Amino acid sequence: MAETTIIAGFMDLLAVPLDRRQRLDVLEAMARHGDWLSAEAVLLAAALLDHAARSRIDARALSVEQIAEIQATYIEALEADPDPEVARILDEALALRQRPAVVN
Repeated sequence: MAETTIIAGFMDLLAVPLDRRQRLDVLEAMARHGDWLSAEAVLLAAALLDHAARSRIDARALSVEQIAEIQATYIEALEADPDPEVARILDEALALRQRPAVVN
């Protein structure tokens, strides 16, 4: 239930005009949820948040192909001109997910 609520809430959030700090806060919160969000999901969230900030989108109407294109374009932009804050968040998300599991 929590996954459904957060994902549905995130899709609704894309319709809200968020400033840069708000987008980074959302991304950081998602990055900390290493227990069920993959690093790829965090990267996709970053791409969608960035895209939504530049153009109004109905996230629920996006096709899989459009989402893949948005993500690919975002990755290209990050590679060409890295955003230090986004890179830090994505690095932390990846590091969190690569930690070895603790066995009791």
